[in-house]
Amino acid sequence: MKTMKTMKKLYTLNPLNWKDYTIDGVTSASARVPMGIYFVSIHHDKMKWGYCFDEYHDEDSFECGTLEEGKELAWKEWQKRIGEALTEHKL
Repeated sequence: MKTMKTMKKLYTLNPLNWKDYTIDGVTSASARVPMGIYFVSIHHDKMKWGYCFDEYHDEDSFECGTLEEGKELAWKEWQKRIGEALTEHKL
């Protein structure tokens, strides 16, 4: 969980709320965020994590070793993406 201070308030970035599911014996996961989803799943026999924020224009995926590693990498990307929208002010 990442804590951020802005506008004389303290904000906490909630962790991604993962939903695991299994299809044909393969476990995958997805987590909704306000502008789309993060996912971890098997693509062409490789475990990948990624995001889709616009049905056609903002999607990417990256290799990872395990489902849990993919979730952690997605969490780090989410923190970075949201952090860029905030400016820290000294209280």
